[in-house]
Amino acid sequence: AQPLDQRDAYRIVQIKEKLGRLTVHLASGATPAMWDAIDDAGQQSIKVCEFCGESGVLAERRFFWSVRCRAHEDWLPWDGNRT
Repeated sequence: AQPLDQRDAYRIVQIKEKLGRLTVHLASGATPAMWDAIDDAGQQSIKVCEFCGESGVLAERRFFWSVRCRAHEDWLPWDGNRT
């Protein structure tokens, strides 16, 4: 919740998944509240299945880190259907 005249000072450069976790890169520094929110989102991202949004577990699967629930634990991209 930044004042309108200060919002341009904070820019997100990149949002991605790295090693199964949400990663956010900023163009410049951030406020402590912003870092707390980014860290909280990263912590939550390692607990949610990347396919269906159910509770999941972060683990290495076939040389890649991902968060999966039991139903999608063995799913592979070339399997097609995600259900």
